[in-house]
Amino acid sequence: MPSPLVSVVIPAIAVDDYLLEAVSSALGQTWSPLEVVVVLDGATGDEDALPVDPRLLVVRLPRRSGTPFALNAGIAASRGEFVARLDADDRAEPERLARQMEVFASRPDLVALGSSVTVVDAEGTPLRHLAALSGRDLRRALLTRNVLTHSATTYRRSAFDLVGGYDLRCTRMQDYDLWLRLATVGPIDNVPEALTSYRVHDGQHSRRTPPWGAASRSVLAGRRRLAAALGSPPSAQRARDAVWCAAQITRHLGLRRPRYLPSPITRRSRRGVLLVTTADVSLDVLYAGQVRHWLGRGVAPLAIASGDTGRLAAVGRREGVRAHALPLVRDPSPVDDVRALVATTRLLLRLRPAVVVYGTPKASLVTALAAAVARVPRRVHVLHGLRLETQTGLPRRISLAAERIVAASSTETVAVSASLVDTCRELGIPTTTTTVLGDGSVGGVDVEGFAAAGRDHGRRRAVRAAHAIDEDALVVGFVGRACAAKGLVELTSAVARLRREGLPAHLVIVGPDEGLADLPPETLRLLDGDGFVVHGPVDHASEVLAAFDVLCLPSHREGLGSVVLEASCARVPVVVSDAPALAEVIRHGVTGLVVPRHDDVALAGALRAVLTDRRLAASLAAAAAESVAERFDHRAVWDRAATHLLGHLSSAGARTGADAPTRA
Repeated sequence: MPSPLVSVVIPAIAVDDYLLEAVSSALGQTWSPLEVVVVLDGATGDEDALPVDPRLLVVRLPRRSGTPFALNAGIAASRGEFVARLDADDRAEPERLARQMEVFASRPDLVALGSSVTVVDAEGTPLRHLAALSGRDLRRALLTRNVLTHSATTYRRSAFDLVGGYDLRCTRMQDYDLWLRLATVGPIDNVPEALTSYRVHDGQHSRRTPPWGAASRSVLAGRRRLAAALGSPPSAQRARDAVWCAAQITRHLGLRRPRYLPSPITRRSRRGVLLVTTADVSLDVLYAGQVRHWLGRGVAPLAIASGDTGRLAAVGRREGVRAHALPLVRDPSPVDDVRALVATTRLLLRLRPAVVVYGTPKASLVTALAAAVARVPRRVHVLHGLRLETQTGLPRRISLAAERIVAASSTETVAVSASLVDTCRELGIPTTTTTVLGDGSVGGVDVEGFAAAGRDHGRRRAVRAAHAIDEDALVVGFVGRACAAKGLVELTSAVARLRREGLPAHLVIVGPDEGLADLPPETLRLLDGDGFVVHGPVDHASEVLAAFDVLCLPSHREGLGSVVLEASCARVPVVVSDAPALAEVIRHGVTGLVVPRHDDVALAGALRAVLTDRRLAASLAAAAAESVAERFDHRAVWDRAATHLLGHLSSAGARTGADAPTRA
């Protein structure tokens, strides 16, 4: 299929050096096919100075007709399937169109796509990077403010024609007015890279026009129409509109600076990335090796921070980064949480990172708020799961409020699975800036390492011998937090059913005790009996997987279920619940068996099938190992994360790689 023609449309009121530079940058795009349409809106200057190029079309308007009219005239004369906007005083990076068209090709429903921009002065000297909000769909963000830079945006011609083009009444804010109407057709978005140089100088039209009149009325009407189309309550939109109007007036009166203008106060530049988790064990396990890999890819300077249980310094030495202890505790504690918020804010103000990445519930809430206070440009929330799914009453309402605050305070949320994004949407947690990298996961899986662990017969014998289990006995393994939310009540009942029916299976529970005492009395009685073992926590699942004939994870909720991926690499067949994230990873009957949550009878049947049918078990294990190696190999996952972070650093205008030290 041939590549679509893109028309770059540039309205101009003067043929000057700025325009010649803009046209040159448009003609210098790596994308083809291409046409550049220059609309001379009653322009002064020497038209003959424009380059001679078969891809250049000049539209002449005899008198000044205004930007909306000039744009409509230029687009009417164009032939492209896509329209790319560029102002006469700006520059497009050579790869701008190629990058945006790559996104359009992968998202056929997308109607408009912008990018971050580099703000430059009249001479073209970079002043700052203006990071664009990005996500799968920014339509709801449009209800608050304009989230696309006009001169950096490309849109579909068909959608433009459908909504009637630029409104001639909008002598200013014609871009915002258009986006609000395009958003009724389909999603809009930005790419995080800075693909346009946005020039600020004294002659800019948008900085001289008052924030009232027909243009403002048209924009406000468009905001209300879009709010209604998206199902937003009218009262909420009225509040947003009041804030927006106040901001426009204060900006016009000089009481508020536009976002694209550099601060008059020179400050130490921002650099690098800070990674924050609640406890150092998360850094030790989830990010083992990954932080050092990021450094090797040029994500630098890089630092880590967490609550310190004794591992933090060792993790920092292993990964080659500076480690900072924070007074973060997992359980709710108003006094400790305020101390953590103050300490985290101070750390961010001292380090001045360009990007802060945070995961795990307490660290996410504290760091998101602290980073917003410290005005960190890129605040990335890594969403591992939702504890509130298994909560009720007041704790659930508090957790839901916290998740909404974190989502609203973050510039991006990276979820570990697509099903987790769907769950957030159902719960009313904002997802406009949520994305999933690849097939998901935080750190991926060491495919070779876990494959070797699965073949470790010495560990198999050692784990079984520690609990007096014969080497040829049937063992069901569980690895995770030992609590009811992980399905331990059903799993214990299912194994007890198998034993009553004459199948002498053993259950070995591996993981930290996070609520065993709260299990029902009957479950506790079974766990104290023959055939049931509580092994306790281990540093890594690789220490025990070889001892299992089947791994079972019947969770009520799950963010991704990394242990399922690890067991699959070790060629241990798996049985899981139909929690959405698990069902997303495991294909029933192909890479494992999936049973309904809370159903101990179905769980017992699935376990019996795997334990007694060796051919089935081998087939499931082999298919799962191949699937995980293809989708979740840790090297590919780490590379995707590093590339993503480099994009954030670029958008924030931070130094990376060799021009920045690796110690924070």
